[in-house]
Amino acid sequence: MATYGEYKVISDRSAADLQNTIAKTTTKSVNDYKATQERDQKERRMFDIRQQKRNKEASENKAAFEKNGKAIANGINDSFVEEYNGLLDQYNNYTNILEDPNSNRKLRKEAMGKLSSLENDIAATKANQEIYIGGSATLEEKLSNSAALGSTYGFVSLNMGKDGKGKFIMNEDGGVAQDIANQLIGKPGKGDTFTRNTDGSIEANGTYLNADGEEESYTTKLTAQEVEAFLNNPTYNYIKPVETAINSVGNKFINENGALVEGFEEGKSIIGQPGALPKPKEQTIVSTTVRGENGEYFERRETRTPVNQDAINAEINALAATQYVNFMANENDLARLQALKSIGLGQAQLDLLSDVNEGENKFKKIFEERMREKIGDGIMNTNPKANKGLFKDENEKWYFVEQVSKTEIKKGDKNTTETSDEYNSGKSN
Repeated sequence: MATYGEYKVISDRSAADLQNTIAKTTTKSVNDYKATQERDQKERRMFDIRQQKRNKEASENKAAFEKNGKAIANGINDSFVEEYNGLLDQYNNYTNILEDPNSNRKLRKEAMGKLSSLENDIAATKANQEIYIGGSATLEEKLSNSAALGSTYGFVSLNMGKDGKGKFIMNEDGGVAQDIANQLIGKPGKGDTFTRNTDGSIEANGTYLNADGEEESYTTKLTAQEVEAFLNNPTYNYIKPVETAINSVGNKFINENGALVEGFEEGKSIIGQPGALPKPKEQTIVSTTVRGENGEYFERRETRTPVNQDAINAEINALAATQYVNFMANENDLARLQALKSIGLGQAQLDLLSDVNEGENKFKKIFEERMREKIGDGIMNTNPKANKGLFKDENEKWYFVEQVSKTEIKKGDKNTTETSDEYNSGKSN
């Protein structure tokens, strides 16, 4: 029978178990390490594949962006391409940091913050490019329409910076805006430069022709907001109250044959016949002695037809009221000021519209009164060469001249004086 000591030697396997445990642990560690390595290699391969895909997409996006901007002048499109490519490269770099399995936590956190900002910047650049594309197309269309240019619309005023006293200077004749428009569609003048900054602002230099046909040089800087406003609304439609009103007169008072339109004659009631239609008042002949260019004298005779003052003035009042409505419909201050200047008014009257206390009522009264004067002047100039049409006498009363005749006065005839234009009235035969 074995002793205790001998038994212990035979039955105690702790050392063998330890060796087995160590062997197993070592094998597991090696396997885990291999698995980790394989996983890292797989993640790296997947990262490389995604990176290649992003680079390919970036190249395609860059090419599409540049192609989209071909409608813009080359130099301006180049600035957009440079800006867009830079933003896209940054975006891809930070995306790589975020997805790189070897990047640390601090770098990934920074990348997440940058990516959000870059997404907004890229979207803004695309939106700005679209604004330029749309604005350039509009400008090209307007600049190519020579019939409308300067007659139907005008280019808006642009901010030219501040003077020595800190007051903003505006180019009011639209010449700077028109020159910049030419640059935007790739047709700059000699010495013109246009620089678009990464913040969206621009700096432009050049020359334009002023109202007198003289060259004016300019330098202007516009903020991104001012550039966007200009591109969206580069021009304003003219308000032409007098021209529109006179054109609308048409055959309202005088027909195609040069006769007074029926209904505007002044009638007189028929005594003793209540309800009978009034008869037109009799015409009169007004004679005037005039002196010719060679010293000869002539007797000038006008056949005048009395007219219905109320009927004519009612039509003129209606025309003035219509032009007031047209004026108020155009909210562009430059267009409004231009319209007011055409009827002898100006900024002082325009400022009345900002007065909440009866300002608009005062303005309307002034505007319509001036319009009535201008419409009246226009009506009297309808047919000045023939000296026929509607005119006003010294008492501001309307009359219609149907025909004019002139006879030379021979020496010895009476009324041969140099003091002409004295009216002598008499009934017609």
